[in-house]
Amino acid sequence: MRKTLLEVPGLLVLDEGHTPRNQTSQIWKVLSEIRTQRRIILSGTPFQNNFLELYNTIRVVRPSFPDTIPPDLKKFCQRRLMQEKRKEPKGFSWEPDSYVKTENLNDENIKQLKQLMDPFVHVHKGSILLKTLPGLRDCVVTLMPDELQKSLLEGIEGHLNTLTYDNKLALVSVHPSLFLFCSLSAKEESLADKEHLEGLKLNPNVGVKTRFLVEFVRICNAMNEKVLVFSQFLHPLTLIMEQLKSVFNWIEKKEVFYVNGRLDTKERQSLIDSFNDPKGQAKILLASTKACNEGINLVGASRVVLLDVVWNPSVERQAISRAYRIGQTKVVYTYHLITHGTTEYSKYCLQAKKDRLSELVFSARETEEDEPKSSAEEFEDEVLDKMVHHDKLKDLFGGCVVQRKERDLVENFGEQVTEEWDQQCKIK
Repeated sequence: MRKTLLEVPGLLVLDEGHTPRNQTSQIWKVLSEIRTQRRIILSGTPFQNNFLELYNTIRVVRPSFPDTIPPDLKKFCQRRLMQEKRKEPKGFSWEPDSYVKTENLNDENIKQLKQLMDPFVHVHKGSILLKTLPGLRDCVVTLMPDELQKSLLEGIEGHLNTLTYDNKLALVSVHPSLFLFCSLSAKEESLADKEHLEGLKLNPNVGVKTRFLVEFVRICNAMNEKVLVFSQFLHPLTLIMEQLKSVFNWIEKKEVFYVNGRLDTKERQSLIDSFNDPKGQAKILLASTKACNEGINLVGASRVVLLDVVWNPSVERQAISRAYRIGQTKVVYTYHLITHGTTEYSKYCLQAKKDRLSELVFSARETEEDEPKSSAEEFEDEVLDKMVHHDKLKDLFGGCVVQRKERDLVENFGEQVTEEWDQQCKIK
């Protein structure tokens, strides 16, 4: 069978073609052995993190590509990995301009790569969605933590392991009690009164993101709008489900739904069907980004909350596409939640840069001249408007920015971006 699969097929079609992008992964190694000459890769997010991954993906669909590109361009693609390795352990700088200094991208190299790809890379910008769907609105919401949550966030140690720091920060940014699920150092242990944090679990008001979410869901429910909440971590989703059940007396699988990777396919599809049912009582679906990132239809919801900031912007786009897809009958509103005073802002800026690079490489030739210079938009959001003008919620917000980040945040990436952000972070 192995010999047959490697040698006989005349055409290879690979959906979600960005998956084999790491040359050390088993799937990439297996696909690199296939001898089929005619190959098609389909992907909505071909640029994931850097040019090395894109280069590896291209090698799957066109194995001869490395032999046809100039040596300098090949080095440009391949050196991305070495730069990333150098900046991991010791430097530990989360400042946006540090990424600019280490990467120092060459626009001419990007233009050259695009020209070489143009004969076999066909870009479809999804105009069918623009024509058939009511619309997509994007908003970045900065939230102000209270003193307890702020002190815990400031006490997180991160100089030893950036990934550990990042995970702790993502959890505690949601709710202080999630500190209990972190692997703590001796110093961090001294910061936490575990018994006190345990007693706060069902109180959403002590967590800046849980406070926002409960009030947000309350208003959406009154307006008959279903909500999707995505997180890369399971503990926040479980906590939020328990808080919603406590605050609203909701029942799991009736008003509140929870989907993660542990569910089998049949059970997951049953939950999705129940959530999408317009005659059902579903209010909110809490979902792991990994469990619901590709091929899932959640058009029953029109409000998408992204609870934490991920390094890979394509993960975020995949999550939004669960609701913003053919079959959606309402305008889809998305909310990127950022806790003020944390490194989530720097991560968001890095996301913006990756999105911009993807736009540069995969802009459609026939439409790129017609695209607007700035895609920042003004739009009415009745839910958010009610929240930011509510007397008891005003202290929650540090700012709300309406924009598509890949253009508007990255134009002045570096020192100016902080000034621009501060100017734009005003309640609208």
